[in-house]
Amino acid sequence: MNNNTSKEAQQIHTNYNKEQMNAIAKAMIVSFAWSWADLLQENRYKNNNTIGKTAS
Repeated sequence: MNNNTSKEAQQIHTNYNKEQMNAIAKAMIVSFAWSWADLLQENRYKNNNTIGKTAS
């Protein structure tokens, strides 16, 4: 019985670690996506400014 309990505890611990890793991975992906979107937005803004200055 004692052996079973420790196996269950290990299983719960493993599942918790997997969930934690998934959460971290998702947060990193979201963070990266936002940074990428900001960069694209910044570049578009700079390009528009350059085009505007050239045209006028």
